[in-house]
Amino acid sequence: MSNSGYQYGLWFVPIDYTLLHSTLHMKHIPHITLVCNITNKSHLSLLYHSICEYLSTTSSFIFIPNPITLSHISYDKRDDNSCYNDNSCDDNSWGYTCKWNDEHVDIYSLINTYMNRFNIKGSISRDFHMTIHYDKHISRFNHEIETIKNNFIGDGTRGTSGTSGTMGTSGTMGTRGTSGTKCNNIINCKLVMVDIRDHDPSMWRIIE
Repeated sequence: MSNSGYQYGLWFVPIDYTLLHSTLHMKHIPHITLVCNITNKSHLSLLYHSICEYLSTTSSFIFIPNPITLSHISYDKRDDNSCYNDNSCDDNSWGYTCKWNDEHVDIYSLINTYMNRFNIKGSISRDFHMTIHYDKHISRFNHEIETIKNNFIGDGTRGTSGTSGTMGTSGTMGTRGTSGTKCNNIINCKLVMVDIRDHDPSMWRIIE
């Protein structure tokens, strides 16, 4: 992780993120980064409101059940209309990769179009993911991994007779399907603007 933070950005945050935050003893707000490293706050607001005109602020992601280290995660960094890979995750970072759950919207192309249109400099996430911890190796968290699997994202299996696990009342946790099968692996999230300028993730804050 960068020693100087990531300026301003856009995150997708689980609807009831406080439950995930407290259960897993996370230092930072659980999130999926859409854009980061935007230095101009007015540009951030312009991008956010432009996206909201096209896209619902609440969207869902399909989580891949197996946790991984995130040192390979990359971003496309836009600076003076150039584009290059920015591998910025610490070797100890670990979490879950996920997929955008709307086949009708190419979210990367949408963001790229708006950033080019308004000449906004920043980094667009190429690999959607949710980091659980930035500075502690995955090997130390067998218990937390089981908690996530059993209570939050499950293993993506379906209930008996083709019945899938359904979403919880908060819209963030899948409940168990019939015959006690695991919950589904879809998490509903809300788009928010964030201040991530601090080098300490526990200090990152939601603006809107």
